[in-house]
Amino acid sequence: MARGGQLVNWPLGKRESLTLEFKRGDALKDPSGVAREVVGFLNGKGGEIWIGVGEIDGVASEVEGIPDARLEGDRLQDVLVDRVEPSPVMGAEVQIEAVPFPEDPSRWLLRVVVEPGRRGPYALLRQMSRAYLVRTGSRLRTMTREEVAEGFRGPATEEDAASRVGREVQGRLRRCADEEGVAGLRVFIRAVGGVELRLEKERLEPLFRDPRRTGNRPLGWNFTSSQYGEVRPFRQADRHGYRLGEEGSVQWTTVSAGGDVDFGAGLERLQWQGQARSLWPLALLEFPVSLARLVRTLYAEFAARPPVPDVQIVLGLGLFRIGNWTLRPGSPNSIAFRMQEPRAYGGTDAFLGEPVLVSWKELHATPDRCAFHLVRQVYQAFGFEERDLPVEYDRDSGRVTFPA
Repeated sequence: MARGGQLVNWPLGKRESLTLEFKRGDALKDPSGVAREVVGFLNGKGGEIWIGVGEIDGVASEVEGIPDARLEGDRLQDVLVDRVEPSPVMGAEVQIEAVPFPEDPSRWLLRVVVEPGRRGPYALLRQMSRAYLVRTGSRLRTMTREEVAEGFRGPATEEDAASRVGREVQGRLRRCADEEGVAGLRVFIRAVGGVELRLEKERLEPLFRDPRRTGNRPLGWNFTSSQYGEVRPFRQADRHGYRLGEEGSVQWTTVSAGGDVDFGAGLERLQWQGQARSLWPLALLEFPVSLARLVRTLYAEFAARPPVPDVQIVLGLGLFRIGNWTLRPGSPNSIAFRMQEPRAYGGTDAFLGEPVLVSWKELHATPDRCAFHLVRQVYQAFGFEERDLPVEYDRDSGRVTFPA
């Protein structure tokens, strides 16, 4: 997340190099150019990108400044998470800072610090293709087939754990698609390496029963419930913890002592008003957000040892048996909602989202923004653009809010 900071190694007068790049402020109009540079640094030796700096022949020559630099930093973060594969861990692999020009504090820049990636090779997503790029000198080049293959064959390291957990979440979603009787929404959240939670029913049950304890609204589409069963212990293979509701029922939530959170809701929970077989936008939005807020509370209040900022967390979402179901753009709270044309899901009977990787620091600060990456994938699968999502998610603040 973009934040204020102090200038380090002010770049004016410096020349672009293997580890230094300058971009004018208008580069943020099409952030894919910045994403290209980030990919190149991740696949190379890392580096810095200064945005809002003019250059002549590769030498930083002037400070332009960026209006609303912190807001632009948050937007750039969203772009990087969506367009770089695997998604960089914000705050660890990539840091975005809004920094003031010391000679004129009214002018702010963005400083993007990129560490050498260890989960590569990294790619820039271009619609249906991928571009593998690497920084050489002060420019980018396409990686050779041999370089890409070598990257995938690289020796296993602890950093591979994030990719492994992502594959496990993908596999869980695929198994749901193959199982008979699985219908509706599934959300799986995993901490890479696990987070030890000290779970006690007496402390956990209030979180399951009262949405306000996790920052959610009293009524709405969230993981909490006063009507979908009891809170009971469970044990499965190497996992144990507590579950609200019965797995496979209308709605249930499972929390394990290893920090795993599983959620399921039947199709009947995803339809509220309108024509039959239509997904309710606020249900799609609020369920994942409520779960991200739950994880924030669990890891902050129940962890035996609080997670360090760069602990990585994987979130995955799937929708099952939604063939011929429709989704309408916009917010049901808007006058124009009923006049919008719904679209039918054009894929198979299941939607399997791409798991999203975030850091604990990011999830703790903006859980709604982390969940928003999952929701956006659903809308894209129905052929919608980001502007078609409900306005209850505020892009500026990164929060979901509902009318009183």
